[in-house]
Amino acid sequence: MNRRKVALLIVGLLIVSTSVFASYSRIIGLGSPHGLIEDDTDIYLYPSTMNQYEGVVVGELFNTPNDFDWTIGANVPIENVKIGLYLNQPTGINFDDNEHLFGLDISRSTNLMIGFMEKIALGFGTAIDYKDEVKWTNGDETKKLDPKANFYKIFGGYSTGKVDFGVNIDIADAENVDDGTKAEYSKMIMDINARTTIINNSKMTLIAKAGFSNISEEYDYSDFWTGDQGMSTDLSEINVDISAGLQVKAGEKNKIFIGLTPFRYSSATLEEKTPMEIDPSKDSYVAKDEYKLDAMVFPAYYLAVESQICSWLTGRFGANQDYVHVTQEADYDEESNQEDEDTEFYEKEYNMNLGLTFKFGNFCIDSVIEKELLFDGPNFIGGRDSGLASNVSVKYKF
Repeated sequence: MNRRKVALLIVGLLIVSTSVFASYSRIIGLGSPHGLIEDDTDIYLYPSTMNQYEGVVVGELFNTPNDFDWTIGANVPIENVKIGLYLNQPTGINFDDNEHLFGLDISRSTNLMIGFMEKIALGFGTAIDYKDEVKWTNGDETKKLDPKANFYKIFGGYSTGKVDFGVNIDIADAENVDDGTKAEYSKMIMDINARTTIINNSKMTLIAKAGFSNISEEYDYSDFWTGDQGMSTDLSEINVDISAGLQVKAGEKNKIFIGLTPFRYSSATLEEKTPMEIDPSKDSYVAKDEYKLDAMVFPAYYLAVESQICSWLTGRFGANQDYVHVTQEADYDEESNQEDEDTEFYEKEYNMNLGLTFKFGNFCIDSVIEKELLFDGPNFIGGRDSGLASNVSVKYKF
């Protein structure tokens, strides 16, 4: 992973959130103010809120014909506990662009959650992949390796009705051999999120939240037969954010939402180690290049409106605007023959979406309207085939 990719990754994370969780149709249609508007997707930031959303099955259908990208989850009350089962949930780990780990897949996990005492929830998730054993023979000596990848998630939360708290820990590792190169991978993520409802009455709701995440990710490459060390990369990252959101009722069927993130900060360091043969009579020299990136959102705004048009139709549109200040430093090894670099730039991001909710008895369909459809029309008019919606959520309450 080079520093350009790291820069794009960090900026992307800042623009979205400090936590990597799936986005859902209603929240996207409101400008993606995750955690600032009470919604059943809160369980991904604050797992204990599952106790408030029992008796529901939700499917997420993204704008792709591949059902592998779709997810489904259910919260089922059994006696005094709630059981949650969530299938095909994104893990945020993808080896498609890694030539040495390609073929191993832990991009989707199965998660199980239990809620009890109306305030507590605990959960566990896994994704596992194994491949056929690899054998390499040199004379009378044979070496073996079982390619594998593992992902484990542990999460939980506590809610009082006014305060919600959530913790999530992801641990992943992988090992594979490709074209004589042994690749080893490891990653760990810890997310902590908390929010409090400051005001909650018939006219308005005011919520404040804070989030923290720590990420470490490492790739190591070596010669499978000799064990000689190849290139390695080590990424460490810290994210912090503080946000507040105000929801105001404008009549019986309308809601207006205003949100503010006064501070969101991310700091990442990428260290690359590359063996270099400078003197044939000596052991390989390991060059160390270090890249640092600091990015700060200051500030981010959210604005949205939601209105019940009729008994079976609700409309919404929302937007977010972020201002991101980024500084980068590249500290190259003296043997790399490259000059150190310092860069600084300012990134502005604006995004707006329109969403609709259709209710048919116990079924509810939330959608984010495809933007091209609004201007180009359907295929037989504008010639575009992007579809009607970019995201669709199907919910059944029982």
